[in-house]
Amino acid sequence: MNSGAQLSAQRRQYDKVCPSCSHAFQGVKIAKYCSNRCRQKAKYNRSKAHNPIVRELALSKELGLSSPYDWSNINIDADTFILRVLEGGNIKDIARTANHFGLERVGRSIPNIADTLTLKIAQRQYNNVCQVVNGS
Repeated sequence: MNSGAQLSAQRRQYDKVCPSCSHAFQGVKIAKYCSNRCRQKAKYNRSKAHNPIVRELALSKELGLSSPYDWSNINIDADTFILRVLEGGNIKDIARTANHFGLERVGRSIPNIADTLTLKIAQRQYNNVCQVVNGS
């Protein structure tokens, strides 16, 4: 009976180039990377590509908002951030957020507010911001 090492030695080796580090290596047919390190590096880079939001500064700070709406997650997605600002009900923060993301996008988030009272406050504040922007 053959041991694992003997079976491994019998496998045909191919000349390959590692897509992570570009080094040439000898590997079996299914080998893609030259080492476990390169495989993990490629996996890390792929996962970063799926999460394009990587901020250095909290969006609340960047926009000069009165509250840190993204204190728990600096890389919060935009729609969740907008919803938190609307739920906060601060007209200046809503205006700055609308200036940054656009009035339409902020307005589309209003129906996602679960609490009825908070929804009414957010609608009123949003309408006030729209009136100022439109010059009414």
